[in-house]
Amino acid sequence: MVLELVLIVAVFVALTGAIASVGAVLTLVTILALAVITFLFVAPFDWLPGITFGSFVLVPTLNLPVETRTAGYSPALVVGLVLTLRWLLNKQTRLRPNLLGVTCAIFLVWILIRTVGSTNPTSSALWTLNFIVLAATFVAAATSSVRAVEILRKCWLALAFALAIYGCVERALSYNLLFQPLYDLAQNPVSQGWEVYRITTSLGHPLLNGTFFAMSCLLFLSQLFEKAHLYSLAGALLCSAAVYFTGSRGSLISLLVGVACLVLLISIRRRGAGSAYRTLVAVVVLLGALTLASFFVGSGRVGSAEADSSDASRLDSYEVGVLLAQENMLVGVGPGEADQAKRKQVLGDSRRGVESSWLQLTISTGLPGLALFSATIVVALLIAIRRRNDFGLAVLLVYLVSAAFYNLLETNRPALVLLGVALIFCLRSSTSNLGVVESVRQIPARQVAVDFELRAVRQE
Repeated sequence: MVLELVLIVAVFVALTGAIASVGAVLTLVTILALAVITFLFVAPFDWLPGITFGSFVLVPTLNLPVETRTAGYSPALVVGLVLTLRWLLNKQTRLRPNLLGVTCAIFLVWILIRTVGSTNPTSSALWTLNFIVLAATFVAAATSSVRAVEILRKCWLALAFALAIYGCVERALSYNLLFQPLYDLAQNPVSQGWEVYRITTSLGHPLLNGTFFAMSCLLFLSQLFEKAHLYSLAGALLCSAAVYFTGSRGSLISLLVGVACLVLLISIRRRGAGSAYRTLVAVVVLLGALTLASFFVGSGRVGSAEADSSDASRLDSYEVGVLLAQENMLVGVGPGEADQAKRKQVLGDSRRGVESSWLQLTISTGLPGLALFSATIVVALLIAIRRRNDFGLAVLLVYLVSAAFYNLLETNRPALVLLGVALIFCLRSSTSNLGVVESVRQIPARQVAVDFELRAVRQE
């Protein structure tokens, strides 16, 4: 407890120095920050993964009127740091080496090496810090209790349901009542420069909203398959509508890929299931078909001059990205620096970065970094298949497909939380299976031996 209090004071002093460096009003902010950090150190550990995710969803750090260097230290990063420290200080924490941990550790070592040799070490260090905290938070949550994972899942579902409703209201009003005034004051404002209105909610850019709602739709569908009730169906419909209102074609494609994967896996694993599952599969397929049809028929953005201009600009971005990847395929320019390298290459384009997360990763960390990161993802997917975590696998697949269409992985550092939570659900997505695993693990070995002996006596 003494060590935790020392850490609270240290974090408080560091936070005060950070605030003082940007010239903000200290008194009220520092007192509030100390109160929040103290709460994080004394709150039940099972709450922290959910608080980390909630702080990412509700606080659009990159789109607030703060300086760019301050925006890198998001509330999700602070909560993740506290979660990591408490997990490391827990005497019961025991790490067992496995293939997923080894591949992730090797990738972390590689990005640390490339951070030192980066073209901009300060910026690369900030992205690397976010990724390390993400990895530590993922490991801590994935090895914690079933209750922590279930709280995280319920937190995601509740926030997604509320935010989907807010997104529908925002689309009806064509204005973001709560967050647009803040977005207008940001250094990189989120403005409606598109042919149709695209919702921004509390997450900021419509593309990030599309990824979040597509992943959320798959989570609601998982609830629908586990236990059919109105809340899950309404959540899936609201999230699919929110994906439509973002106007993101990449997010729609990722949603359809995730739904197709989910239907395929369930139809393979549950061939003998009753009519209830077949009905749910039909609902899911119908939901995807209607979403696709409504987007291409009812959206005014598809086929518009603005959409054609965006497509042309993205194609140019891809071409420049491929050239940069070929030039830096061995070691890369440094973690988090792909967009800056592209802007130096194309001096007239100051805002658009490399419009693909996988191209970003190749440019910044080289082919070794891309291979190590891909190996980590593949191992996680194989574990999900082996453990029959179909819904977690589909959610992670939605993230991977959606990230391929825009600069998510490096440009939006706080959004690394989405990847971490998707990996957690990929490993531990089924509450029923988790309960069985925990109950089996809690049976003492001596009791198992006695039961075995009794069975042997009865057979004789």
